[in-house]
Amino acid sequence: PFDITFINGCYWLSLPQVHVDIIAFDSQTDCLGPIAESSIESYEKTLSLYKGNYLEGNDYLWSLSKKEAYLKKYYTLATAMAVYYMQRDNYSAAERILQQSLENSPLNETVHELLLKCYFLKRDQVAFVTHYQALQKLFKTELGIEPGKSIQALYKGLLTNNP
Repeated sequence: PFDITFINGCYWLSLPQVHVDIIAFDSQTDCLGPIAESSIESYEKTLSLYKGNYLEGNDYLWSLSKKEAYLKKYYTLATAMAVYYMQRDNYSAAERILQQSLENSPLNETVHELLLKCYFLKRDQVAFVTHYQALQKLFKTELGIEPGKSIQALYKGLLTNNP
């Protein structure tokens, strides 16, 4: 059901029973408390609402600030959840979230670093080295740079600790 009214020279369309994911994402991210075992399900539900960048494929100038704001909310939520899972040795959940995050923004160095730390902590040397090499190639190809110093130090630390 919908309602169309004419108020002050303008038409107003009201859709009271329509689910709008962006409104749900906003309201849920604004009221989430600290991550805990009792709230992780709410965090997972909220994270699942993010299906991609705001108005993806449409580079409207007016939407760029909104796109950036939603992406920032998403990454804040995703990285906090990944850290939460890594602190509880649930590396598969952390890896899942970080991989999804990289699908939305493949050049996000912070997420790459967290994923490498996840592989490091779970002692998955093959995944660590494979991801590092793919990251190195991606950054060189797309940006013409090497990964950041903290990522390089993490890599050198792995090589030093595992001859």
